[in-house]
Amino acid sequence: MKYGVRHYLLKPCNKNQILESIQDVARNCLQETVKQHLEQDSFRIANDMVHNAMFSILNDALYQNHSYEDIFRAYEPFLDFHFSHYQLVYIYYLEETCLRSFLSDLKIWWEQHMPFTTLHGVYTRNTLILFAKDCGEQNPVFQEFLEFLSSLSVSGQTARQEIQTASFPDLAQLLPVILNKVRRYNMICYIHNFHVIATCNYGLLSAELECLASQLFGNNNQELAPLLETINNVQDLQFLKQSVSSLLLKLGSSNLGYTAADLTDFLMEINQEKSLDNLKKKVCQYFSQLFRKQTGMTPSAYVAKLHNTGT
Repeated sequence: MKYGVRHYLLKPCNKNQILESIQDVARNCLQETVKQHLEQDSFRIANDMVHNAMFSILNDALYQNHSYEDIFRAYEPFLDFHFSHYQLVYIYYLEETCLRSFLSDLKIWWEQHMPFTTLHGVYTRNTLILFAKDCGEQNPVFQEFLEFLSSLSVSGQTARQEIQTASFPDLAQLLPVILNKVRRYNMICYIHNFHVIATCNYGLLSAELECLASQLFGNNNQELAPLLETINNVQDLQFLKQSVSSLLLKLGSSNLGYTAADLTDFLMEINQEKSLDNLKKKVCQYFSQLFRKQTGMTPSAYVAKLHNTGT
């Protein structure tokens, strides 16, 4: 537009000048719209990429016996580990039943105030950990974010959340702090674009299965209940099949009080099972029958006896 809209509105002009002005405005609006769409598309692609990389790092840390440095090195083409400041926020006492409602409200605020900043999150045991780069403590928007978190009230939440912050000079120093915390738990949730993606710490679950089974078959029968609870916590069919098969083979038929044929038949049965829920029922039923064979009591009766005798 040569003279601006004000010129054509306030001063005499001909039809061609008006038409030219309107066409210029339309072109400018179109260019600005295309620019905004390109920025949004570029951010969306980059945002998905870094979320996928971060989720993969979490899984690698849980499943692989490698140092953090070796794991991080594989993702350096996708993430900046050394040159960007990160701000971390702990939100304590956030109940799991309220997590999705909390994230829904958080998504609305974040997309309005920080639309081109990726927000990462990890949740486990009533604690939500959020972190993002280039959000200094003195940043006014970040201060507004903390105020929003402090005031956010979710329906059904029984305890008041507590907020704690920490600053890190780079991602390489931040991630070990988070990973060391979450590796202590069986179930961990990664927050991907404000959606919850659950992952299972199979290494920890497998170790618990072997430890509890070892205690059980060392005549410490009250450990059966935690063993069955651990089995019920597993959320992956193939992992449960492999873990239970490995566990039973390790214990052996002689320790179980069953013949080798009985054990082989049971292993074949669980490996043919295609439903996670059905497999859990079969495995728990198997261990319950074994428990009753050794003690003459069902696990529930045994636990009730323990409570009644005060032991």
